Amino acid sequence: SQGQSLDFEDPNLENLSAQVSRSGCQVFSPPALLDAAAGSPECAAEAPSSQINGMTPSRTVHILAVDCGIKNNIIRYLVNVLRVKLTVVPWDYDFTKDEFDGLFLSNR
Repeated sequence: SQGQSLDFEDPNLENLSAQVSRSGCQVFSPPALLDAAAGSPECAAEAPSSQINGMTPSRTVHILAVDCGIKNNIIRYLVNVLRVKLTVVPWDYDFTKDEFDGLFLSNR
């Protein structure tokens, strides 16, 4: 007996990033230091030590994240725990003229 022929859909022929990416830019700013201390115990424990590599930054670090399916928990961690300003842009956004301190390419 012959096996049944199954239809095959090649995912490499589709732009999956376009399907899961947001359509516009969104900016997320860290809560004020006092707001974080009043929040959950996890935030309170980490809020006073907002240091990066043992140094307290004199300004908020700005990260630009290219959304290729970024998870909401990544956004929460970057903003609420690492306390960065995060700008999330669509997968096809031209960020070459934007100013930022770091670039984050998300996965799906």
